[in-house]
Amino acid sequence: MSYKLSNKQIKIIESKDINTIMKPYGETPLTMAAYADNYRIERLLRIYAGSHAGVHTGVHTGINFNQTNIHGMTALMCAAKYGTEETAMELAAKTTNFTVIDQEECTALYYAIACKKWRLTEQLISIMPPEDLAQLADCLSPLSTADKYPLMEIFVDRTEEFFPDFTKLLLMELNINIRMINWRMILWLLEKGANPNQVT
Repeated sequence: MSYKLSNKQIKIIESKDINTIMKPYGETPLTMAAYADNYRIERLLRIYAGSHAGVHTGVHTGINFNQTNIHGMTALMCAAKYGTEETAMELAAKTTNFTVIDQEECTALYYAIACKKWRLTEQLISIMPPEDLAQLADCLSPLSTADKYPLMEIFVDRTEEFFPDFTKLLLMELNINIRMINWRMILWLLEKGANPNQVT
């Protein structure tokens, strides 16, 4: 579910310091803009930067893309859960901390997957530091096999050498898919090294 900003709210976020939590909203201008499906985040960045060039060169001096609102959510997390996928992807390219956990104990990656923003999910998996991708195992567990399969391939390619419980993850998935008689996933997991004789 996304939101629309009123004209009054747009005037407010465009007049405030971009990193400051505003009363009574409990949001920064950046997190508030990230919720909206009727507002382009680049407009706010342009206003703050003071020129079009600042946006296109990627220079956003003084903007804290990791700043959280009162719920512990960064602008990326807000967009991943409530906003448009395009806004979330733009913020993902500028965010540096992907391990922020909000009051619901969720990360941006969790929201991207839970809300089935697949382009954002693939972007996050591709740009997040490998050591941060261990959280993906928890994010994948609620997904259906059909949704999980393409993400598992990306995940495995990026994290095999960094994920300490990688073999346990493969075995867990193998056991699930054996029960579901999902042969395609079973064969793929076996190719990746899942050992059906392994004891956890």
